[in-house]
Amino acid sequence: MVRKDWYLLILVLATVLGSCGGKTPAPEEDGAPVDSSLLIVESDTLSEEPEEVMPVKADGTFDDFLFNFVRSARLQRERVRFPLPVVMEDSTRHMMSEEDWTDEFYFLSDTEFYTILWNSEQQIEEQKTDTAESTVSVEQILLVSQEIRRYDFQRKQGKWMLVRLRHLPFEADPAGDFLKFYSRFASDSLYREAHIAPYVAVSLLDPSDDMQHIEGSIEREQFPIFCPEVPSVSISNILYGQPYDNPSRMILQKTGYGNEMQELFTFAKQGRDWHLVKYEN
Repeated sequence: MVRKDWYLLILVLATVLGSCGGKTPAPEEDGAPVDSSLLIVESDTLSEEPEEVMPVKADGTFDDFLFNFVRSARLQRERVRFPLPVVMEDSTRHMMSEEDWTDEFYFLSDTEFYTILWNSEQQIEEQKTDTAESTVSVEQILLVSQEIRRYDFQRKQGKWMLVRLRHLPFEADPAGDFLKFYSRFASDSLYREAHIAPYVAVSLLDPSDDMQHIEGSIEREQFPIFCPEVPSVSISNILYGQPYDNPSRMILQKTGYGNEMQELFTFAKQGRDWHLVKYEN
C-alpha cells in the first residue's frame, strides 16, 4: 500500500517519467537562443573540420571543457599530453603515442546522458558552486568486466590537459563495494527486485508545474512501473575531488545532455546488503 499521494502519483505517471525509459528528448524549437560558445559541432560524431576552434569560455570550468573535448577529435589530440602514460591493473606502464590514440571517449559522446557518483546530497550542492578545480578525473566504469578506465586531467596555464590513463579493478576503487553491487543490480532483474527497499521514497516533477515536486513513497513492486530502467552495461563518473568516505550511502546522478533531465538514485547499505531507497527526477 502506498503511504501517501498514491492517487496523485498514478495520475501523473504517464507524463512524469518518460526519461526513465530512455525516451529521446524533443529537439529545441526553431529560433531558440543557443550559446554558441558552448557548441563546437552539430553531429554526434567526432569532427575534424578545419574551422573548429576551442572556445575560450570552455576552459573556464571542467564541465564546459569536457563537453567540447569528447566531441572533437582535433581537440582531443591538442589536449592530450603525448606520449600519454598508461598504467595497467598490474601496475605495468606503457606510453601511448599520438598515432595510437583512438576515440577513447565514445562512452560519453555516444549516449544521451552521463552519470556521476556522489556520497551525499551536500556534495552535489557544493559542486554547483565550486569551479576552482585544477585536477579532475573522468571514469568509464565497465560493469560486466568490473574494470575502471580513469582519465586524469590537469589544468595547466589555464588549459585542461589529459595527462594519464589508468586501468583499475573495482577492488582498487574507494567506491568498489558499491560498484560490485551495482553491476549486478543493473543486469539481474531478480537481484534488483530483491535489493529495492520495501518502500521507496519518491520525489517526482509535477507535470502541471515544473517548479514543484510530488513527494511520497511507493512499494517495491511498483518501482518498475515508475522507473523501468537503470543505467547498465557501463556508466561514467566524474571525480571533482568528492570523497567516498561514507561506506553506507551512494547516490547515482543521471543527467541528460542538452536538456534538463536529471534523475537521482539513492542507495543505502544496511548490514551487508545495498538497497535502493529513494528515486528523484
